[in-house]
Amino acid sequence: MSDISSYLLTWVISYGPPVIAVILLLGGIGIPVPASLMVIAAGAFSQQGILDPITACIVGFFAVIVGDSISYLIGKKAGGLMTPRLVSEANLNRAGNLFEKFGGGMIVITRSILSALAFPTNLIAGSSAYPFSKYLVFDMAGELVWILGYGSLGYVFGAEWETISDLLSNMGGFLAAILIIAVPGYLLFKKHSKNG
Repeated sequence: MSDISSYLLTWVISYGPPVIAVILLLGGIGIPVPASLMVIAAGAFSQQGILDPITACIVGFFAVIVGDSISYLIGKKAGGLMTPRLVSEANLNRAGNLFEKFGGGMIVITRSILSALAFPTNLIAGSSAYPFSKYLVFDMAGELVWILGYGSLGYVFGAEWETISDLLSNMGGFLAAILIIAVPGYLLFKKHSKNG
């Protein structure tokens, strides 16, 4: 565990849910903080009686939803700045159509399994004019799965929570890397097949 993570966890033990709220809010905005580690640790600390599990879940859940909503709004504002200087209107419309079709699933998966891709997904959702009300429903569902799932792992494994955190972090990074490579590869293959 890094010195920063150790320091943050010391703050969680000392100050409780407000520290969890700040970390998850910052993570939702897209600032690189150990949010998943924090959720797993909160579960372990709840099992040890250091934190109240219900309070930690509720505070963490609403904090990350606010952070995600802020990054969605950043995407909404940035989308207007990108067009037409950086992204053509046709490409932005195509992204919007794709997000309309698959966006809900992408939002849920990037909250619960591929959390490394949550911030870019928030930006894409905002910039593609995906309706905020739909975004919020899928965001809440995915974050609930993430908080309850990761928190439960911390609770169940207790003292071994650091090992579980490392395992999930490595697996999430691996899955994100595969997705980042596979999707463009598939699109290029499909485009080449269509032209050839």
